[in-house]
Amino acid sequence: MNNIWSRLGKRWSATNKGNGAKKTDNTALRAQPGSGGQSASRENLPESEVEQEQLEEQAQAHISQGRLADAVRLFEELCRIDPHRVPARFQLAVTLTKLNHTEQAAQHLQQVLQQQPGHTDAWAMLADTHIRAGRMAEAKDCAGQSLAINAEHAHALLVTGIACAELGELEQADEMLTRATAKLPQDAHSLVHLARVCMRRQMPQRAETFFVRARAINPQLAPACVGHGNSLLRQARYDEAERVFAETCQRFPGNVSLFNQIGNMYRVATHLDKALTYYRMSLKLQPDLAEVHNNIATILQAQGLLEQAEKAYQKAIDLKPGFWQAHSNRIFLLNYLPGTSGHKLLDAHKTWADQHTGKLPRFTTWSNDRQTNRPLRVGYLSPDFHHHPVSAFMMPILANHNPGRVTSVCFADSLKVDDVTAKLRGLAPEWHTVKSLSDEQLSELIRRERIDILVDLAGHSGQHRLRTFACKPAPLQINYLGYPATSGLAEMDYRLTDA
Repeated sequence: MNNIWSRLGKRWSATNKGNGAKKTDNTALRAQPGSGGQSASRENLPESEVEQEQLEEQAQAHISQGRLADAVRLFEELCRIDPHRVPARFQLAVTLTKLNHTEQAAQHLQQVLQQQPGHTDAWAMLADTHIRAGRMAEAKDCAGQSLAINAEHAHALLVTGIACAELGELEQADEMLTRATAKLPQDAHSLVHLARVCMRRQMPQRAETFFVRARAINPQLAPACVGHGNSLLRQARYDEAERVFAETCQRFPGNVSLFNQIGNMYRVATHLDKALTYYRMSLKLQPDLAEVHNNIATILQAQGLLEQAEKAYQKAIDLKPGFWQAHSNRIFLLNYLPGTSGHKLLDAHKTWADQHTGKLPRFTTWSNDRQTNRPLRVGYLSPDFHHHPVSAFMMPILANHNPGRVTSVCFADSLKVDDVTAKLRGLAPEWHTVKSLSDEQLSELIRRERIDILVDLAGHSGQHRLRTFACKPAPLQINYLGYPATSGLAEMDYRLTDA
């Protein structure tokens, strides 16, 4: 959203040039005798104020010429001279955001809001810094502060929509992004955000219209091009989708990530041969991409070519030793690879745990209520709370928990929602969408929720959170469903199975 904040910065610079919003008396422009109450001209300003205006103009010139670091230094100097100069501090935050110095930008925005709590742009931009840091709930709250002051603030609507999408609140995301794009009709990135929400809401035809609009505004926007092809693919308009993908590859011939994305889309659509073609095109451009070798392995595994798949997974691991997802995928495959002994399988799981969880923090104490006459708080963590076999098992469990003895808390580690998700949410007293959280952040959330028993419903299957379990956020942890073998974690206390 750098282009959006650039416009905001320019707007604030133009609006507040030479007067500073709500500055303290020592820098405010006072009306001069005989001026009819008008602000003083530059020649009548105190020397320090003239110098500050000159610094601000120089900083803006640096920005216009792409010298952002130089602009930052000048804005910092302005804030040092006058800590209450709101426009300069806001511009500093805008520029820091462009440089991806998100936390520094957030600190300056908080100072702006201390001086001017009604600064709607600062609230919206602070929300954006939270999004960049993966703090979606905080982003939504900050954008809400902006909207409480101005319910039609375009950028606050946009940020709220993005945060809601990441939190799995798709209807609200759709509403907010629809309102935002109405106010930002020429912002292609905003249209792409809305189109992606439509895709997740199983509305590919509606998504197509927004992707097409985004492409018309910015033909060089790769996500719009790829998304357009995917929307056609999801409508079973295969020839049209292939044409769009082919045009996209011609337009961005060196974009390795693009070929990988298209391969992923074909894989999701179960067009495995097409997916494999695009993955291999990606490797022709860059043979050492561990992620693509992993993706090829998943295709080979789905085609039943297990030995070839195992070699491809191992190639991904060799290229990127910290690639714990590929390592998990290989372990999953070993369960079905002929000739894999029980000892080899156990050693492989333990090796994964040693290599990929050893440096994570471990909790050894918990603040859970120790009274015995209360319901146990049982947390269920899964990426599969939608149409999936795991949900078929979980539905009767949640429906039959005695609320006097158990409070079910579901942690949904997926942004995919459907009618099954809605049914499960109706059965669980408490629900958290946690896809945007890191393992450490999720561990902290589980601890705050004072979960007594945490149940893993994934094992080493796709999108698992075993690294969260390794942090031991709950005093008792159980592996159940979704996987036929051990997790390999010493922190997993029990395995519940009918095998």
